[in-house]
Amino acid sequence: MATAEKLRRKAIVGSSEQVAAPLKELAKSLELDELVVVTWTYDPGPRHRSYELLAQAFAMEKTGAHST
Repeated sequence: MATAEKLRRKAIVGSSEQVAAPLKELAKSLELDELVVVTWTYDPGPRHRSYELLAQAFAMEKTGAHST
C-alpha cells in the first residue's frame, strides 16, 4: 500500500490544461524533447480520450495511430 500512496502523491491529475502545465514545466526544467504519459484508466475508451485531450492541450496533431 505504501507504494501505491507514493505513486498517488506524484501523480499529475486534473483537466487537460491542469495536467499539461506541470508537464510542460517539468520538460522545460529537465530540458526534455519529449514526454511519455501513462494514464491509469483501465477502460480503453476513456484512456484514449484522456490522451486526445492531453494532445489537444499540447497542440499536437492527430495521426490516426495509437496504442492500447
